[in-house]
Amino acid sequence: MVRVIALHGFLGGPSDWDVPRSAMPWAEFEAVDLWPLVGGSLAGPPWVAVDRVLEREIRERARREPPAPAIVLGYSFGARLALAVEALALGSLPVAGACLVSCHPGLAEDDLDARAARRVNDEAWALRFETDAEGEIRQAWDAQPVLATPANAPGRVDGPAARPSTLPASRMTLAVAMRRFSLAGQPDFSERLRRWRTPLLWVTGDEDWKFRDLAAWLRQTGARAEFASCPHAGHRVPWDNPVEFAAIVRNWLAGVPGIVT
Repeated sequence: MVRVIALHGFLGGPSDWDVPRSAMPWAEFEAVDLWPLVGGSLAGPPWVAVDRVLEREIRERARREPPAPAIVLGYSFGARLALAVEALALGSLPVAGACLVSCHPGLAEDDLDARAARRVNDEAWALRFETDAEGEIRQAWDAQPVLATPANAPGRVDGPAARPSTLPASRMTLAVAMRRFSLAGQPDFSERLRRWRTPLLWVTGDEDWKFRDLAAWLRQTGARAEFASCPHAGHRVPWDNPVEFAAIVRNWLAGVPGIVT
C-alpha cells in the first residue's frame, strides 16, 4: 500500500480526490485541506511561509502509523504549492517521490508584462470571491477555457465541475489565497526543477495544450522529472480520465525505489 499525500486545486477540497482514489485501490489517500494552511495567518512572505507550513504537514502525514511508503500528489494549485517546498526538492522529506499534475513552474522573473497581466486577472477573481454569489463564482470558475473537459473524457461526468455550488472555504480565505499565491508573485521554480532530487512524475493532459507545451519546454531545459501525457484528458487529468491517470502513476511507481504497488 502506498500513502498518497494529496494536495487539491484552487476552489477544491479533500473530497475532490474521491474519484481518483476509487481508481487506485492500491493507495491510501491522505487528502490535505489546504485552506487552513494558506488562508490564515502566515508569518513572512507567502511563498517562504508555505514552504515551512506544507513541509510540516507532509512530514507529519508521511510518518503516520502504520508505516507505509509515501508520495506527494499535487494538482494545479496544490502542485504549485508543492514546488515551494524546498525539502521536497532536495529529497530530505520522508517521501519516496512526488507526482505533480497540470503544474505551472512559474513565469520568468523578467517577464514583467506576463506577471502584470496575471496580477490583474487574479485580483479580479479575488474581488469576485468577496462579492459575487457563490453559485455564480463556481459557474464562472468552471467555465474557464483551461478547465474545459474533453468531450471524449471517460470521467467527464464525475469531475470537479460536478461538485455542489458551495465554496470550499470562506470568501475571505479564498480572496486572500488568490492574492497571496497568484502566479504573478510565484517564484520561477524552473531552476529548482533542474536540481530536483526526489523522484518526480510530471503529468499533463493530452488536450491541455498550454500545460503540455510547458512540460515540453521543461523537458528541453533539463528538468529532472519523468514526463507523461494522459490521453483523453484536459487540465483536470485525474478526473477527466481517472483510470488512465492511475495506470500512469502506477507504472511510474514501479521504478521508484522502496515502492511496491
